[in-house]
Amino acid sequence: MSVETAGPTRAQQATPLPLPGEDHQPLGLRAGAFIVYPSVETGIELTDNVFQSSQNERDDRGYFVAPALRIESDWVRHSLRVNAGSRHLYYFGNPSEDELEVDVRVDGRIDIKRTTRLEVEAAYNLDQEGRGRVDVPGAAAEPPNEHRLNGEARIVHQAGRFEVQVGGNAEYNLYEDVDLVGGGSQNNSDRNFTEVGGTLRVGYDVSPRIQPFVAGGYSAQIYDQRIDDNGLRRDSDGYEVEAGVRVELSPALSGELAIGYVRREFDDPALSAVDGVTVDGLLEWRPSEITTVALNVSTDIDETGAGTSSGALERIVGISINHALRENLLLAASAQYSFEDFTGSSLTEETVFLTAGLTYQLNRSVAIRAGYSYEEFDSSTAGSDYVENRILVSLLLQQ
Repeated sequence: MSVETAGPTRAQQATPLPLPGEDHQPLGLRAGAFIVYPSVETGIELTDNVFQSSQNERDDRGYFVAPALRIESDWVRHSLRVNAGSRHLYYFGNPSEDELEVDVRVDGRIDIKRTTRLEVEAAYNLDQEGRGRVDVPGAAAEPPNEHRLNGEARIVHQAGRFEVQVGGNAEYNLYEDVDLVGGGSQNNSDRNFTEVGGTLRVGYDVSPRIQPFVAGGYSAQIYDQRIDDNGLRRDSDGYEVEAGVRVELSPALSGELAIGYVRREFDDPALSAVDGVTVDGLLEWRPSEITTVALNVSTDIDETGAGTSSGALERIVGISINHALRENLLLAASAQYSFEDFTGSSLTEETVFLTAGLTYQLNRSVAIRAGYSYEEFDSSTAGSDYVENRILVSLLLQQ
């Protein structure tokens, strides 16, 4: 229901953000009714804190390869889009910290009639949990993998000035066991869960440029293990309501913003409910044809299996700027702040994440990229804080 603004994964941390200008975008390959856009990026990445440690920081360098494939339909009606990519980072000195990220997303639209359409989404994501996070033990031999598989479908119907959206979704989260220094492993199967839910959103077009809306949703989380390793039943029911407005005031300003309330209640009476006021939205401002500024805010409940904590209310606010210095020289920068307050525990976690990147487009098929990122993680758990700087230089080949 809310605008999704996930925080950076380890593999994304130094990836520059600029996109090529129109005259330097790839043309793709025609395959019947589809256009295929393959690409691969490879380069060198350096970090000054490979173990994300609060003390005895150790630098390292490595090389990465990031293949990607985008497929878009070229139909008169309906649409289908596929985005698939992965990023493999191999460190020269500390292979235990090698990184792998995989993202696959399929989006489709079926135009049932002029006023009604069916939208479907399916996605798979693989990444690693950072070493400083509460669910990762200090004795972990390497950052553990987490997998997420989800699907969503919604009917969107326009009835006069009213727009009604009815949707359902399902998601499965799987956390791999953590190998420990000195042998053995920490079982994570008690963290695996399935989430199913539904949403309803009703908007009213005050004008072609302004649409106030109200929305509500329900979701149930069902864990693979009825009782976790701490003897707690973490199955839960969640509810969310919000009211907001979607605007397109001009070609230069568009987006939506909503305020609401979220609450998740757990089967085990030892686990307190997690709730709070939510603010979600994404606004884009285009002061010129070569500059775009985006502001995003989000609120969500982050699950945890740590101790007797029910979970955390996570708030994220971020801003990004993309600017064309020249037709083929693109600059991007972003800043993001996140704060997590864990219910049933005194634990809090804060993250500041900054990026800057340059893309020099030699032609439609070849670009040179450079990026920098800064991450500062602050936890109320002693010894978990860290600061990490990353720099990369890469070559991008695309068709």
